Amino acid sequence: MSFVTIVSSIKATGTGSDELEVKSKANYCNISECHLRIEEISTSRLRNRLDSPLQLSGKRVTIDNKNNCTINSTLLRENLDMKIDLSIGLISVKCSNNISIHFSSDGTLFHTDMFLHLQVLTCSISMDSLFVLNRNFGNIYSLELDRTPLPSDQTSCNFSYLTKDVCKTWESVHSIKLSASTSESPQNNISRVFNCPGNLTAVRELILRNWQIDAHGASFLKEKFPFLQNLEISFSMMTIPPQFPWDETNRTFPHNFSESAYTIFHYLHSYHVVLTRQFYKRTINLNSNSITDLSDFRFFGYIQLLDLSYNKLQVLNERSFNGLQGVQHLNLRNNKLKTISSQSWRSLKLLRHLNLHSNDITEIQPDMFDNNPEIEYLDLSNNNINRIEEYSFTNLFKLKEIRLESNAIVNLPSNFLPSNSLNFQYLYLDQNPLIDFPLSIVYFRSLEKVSLRHTNVDLHEFKDNELLLTINYYALRTSVAKWSEENINGNKEKSPERLRQIDLSGSRVENIELDVFKSGRDTNKFKHLIWRLSVILKHFEFVLDGISLQCNCRINQFNRFVQEAINRNLFSGREYFFNDWKCSFPLEFKDKPLVSIKESNTYCVTITPHCPRNCTCLKRSVSGIIIVDCRQRGYFSLPEQLPDGILDIWFQYNNISVIRNIGYLNRIRQLYLSQNQIVEIENDAIESMHNIRHLHVDSNNLVVMPTKIQERDMEYINIDNNPFKCDCNAIWMKHWLLSNSESFSDVTGITCNIDDQNEKGTKFVNIPDSDFICLDEYNTLKDLIIPISVSTLSIILIIIGICFIHLFSFEVKVLMFMYFGIHPFDLDEDEAREAVDVLVVHAPGLTNWVMENIVGPLEAQKAQYIVCEIMRDFIPGYSIQDNFESIVKNSKRMILVLSPEILADQLLKLVWSEAQEKIKELRSNYVVMVYYNLNANDIMNEDMLRYINHSKTMTSNDRLLRQKLLYCMPVIYENTDEEDQRLEIRHCVKKMYGDEIGKQVLFERHVFISYSNAEIRCLLDEIKPLLEDKGYTLCLPDRDFIPGAPQEENILKAIDTCLHTIFILSGNHLQDEWSIFTFRTAWEKSLRNKSNYLIVILSEDVELDDMDDEIKYHVKTHVTLRIGDEWFATKLLNSLVDVNTYARCVVDGNNREDLCCLDYDEQSISDSMLFDNHCDIAARDSRIENVEHGIQIEEEKRWRRVVSVDIHKEFEVENMQGIEYNDNEDFINDYENEAVEYNATESNCNGRENSLCEVQEKCECRSIIEHSDGDEFEDLRFLHFNNNTEGEISFNIKEVFHLNVTEDEENLSDIKNENVCSSFSSVRDFDQSRNFRRLNIHLETDEGNIHVTPLFNQLKTDYDVSDCDVSDSDNNTDSESSN
Repeated sequence: MSFVTIVSSIKATGTGSDELEVKSKANYCNISECHLRIEEISTSRLRNRLDSPLQLSGKRVTIDNKNNCTINSTLLRENLDMKIDLSIGLISVKCSNNISIHFSSDGTLFHTDMFLHLQVLTCSISMDSLFVLNRNFGNIYSLELDRTPLPSDQTSCNFSYLTKDVCKTWESVHSIKLSASTSESPQNNISRVFNCPGNLTAVRELILRNWQIDAHGASFLKEKFPFLQNLEISFSMMTIPPQFPWDETNRTFPHNFSESAYTIFHYLHSYHVVLTRQFYKRTINLNSNSITDLSDFRFFGYIQLLDLSYNKLQVLNERSFNGLQGVQHLNLRNNKLKTISSQSWRSLKLLRHLNLHSNDITEIQPDMFDNNPEIEYLDLSNNNINRIEEYSFTNLFKLKEIRLESNAIVNLPSNFLPSNSLNFQYLYLDQNPLIDFPLSIVYFRSLEKVSLRHTNVDLHEFKDNELLLTINYYALRTSVAKWSEENINGNKEKSPERLRQIDLSGSRVENIELDVFKSGRDTNKFKHLIWRLSVILKHFEFVLDGISLQCNCRINQFNRFVQEAINRNLFSGREYFFNDWKCSFPLEFKDKPLVSIKESNTYCVTITPHCPRNCTCLKRSVSGIIIVDCRQRGYFSLPEQLPDGILDIWFQYNNISVIRNIGYLNRIRQLYLSQNQIVEIENDAIESMHNIRHLHVDSNNLVVMPTKIQERDMEYINIDNNPFKCDCNAIWMKHWLLSNSESFSDVTGITCNIDDQNEKGTKFVNIPDSDFICLDEYNTLKDLIIPISVSTLSIILIIIGICFIHLFSFEVKVLMFMYFGIHPFDLDEDEAREAVDVLVVHAPGLTNWVMENIVGPLEAQKAQYIVCEIMRDFIPGYSIQDNFESIVKNSKRMILVLSPEILADQLLKLVWSEAQEKIKELRSNYVVMVYYNLNANDIMNEDMLRYINHSKTMTSNDRLLRQKLLYCMPVIYENTDEEDQRLEIRHCVKKMYGDEIGKQVLFERHVFISYSNAEIRCLLDEIKPLLEDKGYTLCLPDRDFIPGAPQEENILKAIDTCLHTIFILSGNHLQDEWSIFTFRTAWEKSLRNKSNYLIVILSEDVELDDMDDEIKYHVKTHVTLRIGDEWFATKLLNSLVDVNTYARCVVDGNNREDLCCLDYDEQSISDSMLFDNHCDIAARDSRIENVEHGIQIEEEKRWRRVVSVDIHKEFEVENMQGIEYNDNEDFINDYENEAVEYNATESNCNGRENSLCEVQEKCECRSIIEHSDGDEFEDLRFLHFNNNTEGEISFNIKEVFHLNVTEDEENLSDIKNENVCSSFSSVRDFDQSRNFRRLNIHLETDEGNIHVTPLFNQLKTDYDVSDCDVSDSDNNTDSESSN
């Protein structure tokens, strides 16, 4: 890359003063020169000429100027070293800043045999500049303007030598691409760009993106570009496709040009379109518009490629495509098509590529593709297809790939594909609830891959011998013969050239279970089964990534089959599954090849009497020995009773301290007691173990082994990591170890301690016999010394004991609790349980260690401690401080893991501040300190040091860490009633702040989700299914925002009417100003409500340093989620409100009167009206009754017109009061002071139980309407109900208020007030203590009667309709609105 300017170019060429004169011309308008960065562009051949590639020279020019500048195009060409012979030049100009650039020229002409492809990005350029480039480079053959306004008001410095006819620039342009920015889209006018007179007959390709093209614009394009061959109009809000092509002639390239080999190859393999070298491709691309209905539209003409993707298209006419010829590629992906007629593309005989991805298709008709034999690629993924009929695709003999992922397919017929096809290669069925493995796929000779990822396939077919025998062996041999004939004939030395892949990753496969030996080895049936299975396994690679293979007794027949196939020379032992299929469970077989597991070592779960509680009993395959698996179950001793028969006992990782003689010990073959607290094994117990072969008592607290163990003859013994003592009582152990060394893995590794002189111990076998002595042998003078010094020694011992107890008091208490179950000390004065038993605080980097060593052991206890771990259990959306404050308040203990990381973090200061109140209440019991890679000297906080001196501390490598933690926990008594009444962890925070979200009376959906395009896949695959499966209703911008409405209004409404806003934070999302607006608005609401209204989810690629300051502050101070976290789903669900509370309109007169959700079923809305059923007008509005009479008198004086309306009882209405607005000065003053008087009619509520308010069958609705003149109503002032008049009325509520009123006596124009209070602005509360409920109704007039028709949903709000202005533009007649 080189950095050059025009001046440096002049100096480099060395041409002297002429160039300096040019420089002065370039500065004619006092515009500075552009500073250019130029680098080579590596591109493919764009065009051929006479079937030979044209020479291509490409340069990228980057302009870093911050202000407008000029470029001398003559010197630019010289600097770019463009060849003067026939060639193609590619110049890409990009401005780092949005500035205007001017191209000037010194008048030097070059050969015109060059064809220039010009690309301008984020610069502003004039037609004059394009003319200068066209003049200096010969011909602008292709022009691409990306976010580049054209034309602009700038001039080219009025160079006198330029011709005035700049429109000649278009004469050589054959391809035009104009991409506008989103902000410029509403202002773009295509006729303003191409304002030159006449038609642009040379243009063959036109691409317009983000341009507003309507019917008039399409007509202009047809007139301006009569010979167009390739048209793209995308992101343009177009609703009706243009009738393209306009030119039926297939045009050839000019100048003997032809398509390059690269372009032909690309279209053939990516789009399955066969191009002709000499002719332009014929395509129309209308993706990402608003074309929703093609029922009355037909395409005509010769088109090779038609793209209608991303249009929300719902309806297709059977004849929509019948007028097309030559279509090879049809793209209808990402629309809303539900049903498609089998005649929809019957005329598309040459169709090779059909894409219907992401629609709402539910079924595929058997004859849908009968008229399309050329189809090679068919995409039906991400639809709602639940069934594939027989013969659906059997006529597609040229089909190579079919995609059916993400549908609802459970079963597949055996003959849905063309079984005799020699072309079929790929079948994708991922993410379907598919159960059966499609055995018919083994017959395709050209098969490359079958993908069954994340399905319910479990390969149960391989256990069905009769089903396997239905496989046509000769057809199977024929299908694989192409790859290796010798393999079929039994040559085990040569493997297939290539394996066909069957991907079962993430499926329900647990093991490979066969039943081939059921009929015996010597039968023909057995031989046929062996042949079929061996051919399938040898030529098809079954990929089992992400599957936990269970290597239990069910794999035995498979391993026997493999051995049988090896004996018959069908397998060589080098096949992929010998190494690729590895066991995951049980743990002793983890990562071992499946085929290497011996049958005698396998076992399966069995149901047997006397199996201990919380344990699993297993049965070995060959011997029938019962395995009792009680690992990590919290046992303090061996059970009194175990199943009958020979036993293998697995009791590792428990708290057993003593092994006593129990009746079943004589039946034990293997005894695993590693990682317990064993201090003694009684001799009687060992003496009873007549059949024991394996003994594992390693990692316990044994100081000596029982002497009876010398009488046992065992195959394997493990006694490592015990604190044996080397005294006179242990000398026998040395000789026992030496004489039975073959039973130990490493007899030299067993150590003992001599008077604790060496903490690491001394190797048993290295200690001389003379050193095994007891202290008593050295006390020869004890008879003389003891009588003299007994008093002194006693005092000393007492003092030492006291000092010892004082120094190690904590350890002594723990040992008492561990061995004797005594816990008389350090008890809480208040024994009542809190919602949280223990809060665990630590640095984020220690999560795994904390979960394994603290949280896991505590939660596994019988006491069932409720543990709050900050990384797992804190509620997202609330601040870290709020979480700490609420959890600390409701917790009984806090375990604080002190590490260098947390000492350097402000988190420690926050935690310690919040814990002070609890420390005052529980004193030293509340906070338990655990040191991780530091000691007390590293702590600088004096208050914390004072607390540490009187509290309990321990280190992370303490052998008694778990026991000490258990001791420090609150003592739990068996009181299930109290446990049932405790709050869940997630409710502690919400209860702390009154659950502000639970008080919200207005919501349409539970969650509004803001996201970027980069996170759509994560949203659709993970977040959306997770929430909707739990019953949450979602507001998604791409699905639920109102098209055409202002983005700000959509965002504000979504935030106001949803209980939560989930903001998915990614790098791309941070660059969108609307995303920043969404975040700030939601954050403000969350701060106002003191709730977790805003929940932030961080994408995997987002960086904190790239965030806006406000977002960065929020992320640092609040609990957030990150995609890919271990507890992502649980934390997300915990952060949301309980969906059951909001699942329907729930009425509870005492508690939740104002809770209501929305019903989206229009029929049920019309029937039920969604009004609340409970109200008590008399109780809640007693003060209204006092002014009723005065309002009625004032009514007669102030209002001049009454319209009576009849109402028929179709619903129940809550809290319907007459509301009167008096339009005098007194009223205005009262209104400004928000003291509005209104009247409530109680006559309709008399005699109602539970204060239910119902509208009687005949009521009167009088609307007192004031108007400024005789032709127009200006305001709806009064709405009152009584029981005098007749008629019908039905209500339903919408946030849009419509009113139409007419009278017989006077000619009043219809009034239609739209979007009144649609943004719910100007909040006014008439009573300051209750909610004013607004009814939005639609009134239509008919001969003096007002009919109120249902529109949408009932909303409860604090907003006043009267504050919304209605402009004249909003007043239209019914006829106008219908148009």
